[in-house]
Amino acid sequence: MQTIYFDGECPICIKEIAFYRKHADVEANWVDASKLPAGSVVDGESRYDLLTIMHVRDSDGRWLIAVDAFAAMWRLIPFLRPFAWIFTVPGLKSVWMAAYKLFLKYRNRNVCDEGSCSI
Repeated sequence: MQTIYFDGECPICIKEIAFYRKHADVEANWVDASKLPAGSVVDGESRYDLLTIMHVRDSDGRWLIAVDAFAAMWRLIPFLRPFAWIFTVPGLKSVWMAAYKLFLKYRNRNVCDEGSCSI
């Protein structure tokens, strides 16, 4: 079973995770990393890392981070599952990663700086 870590105090993240939870047809653990004690480390990943970049722990215990995490989450949802491969194609993966980094800058600057996130 996969474990998905998310920032439960980020308005954008809350909406996105609610969508995934609603539509997933595969059981998963959903962990609000904002509830972890400050300074926590989960199998080598700090609370800060879990809050700032999407993390999924797969059933084999491997960390899937950023776009790899999104591919894993899309595989939980029947109508997104056929498209999860787009995150894994070498040329496209770098494009998705660049887009995700831009989103993170927006999130951290425009959403989290207002005090609504845990980071």
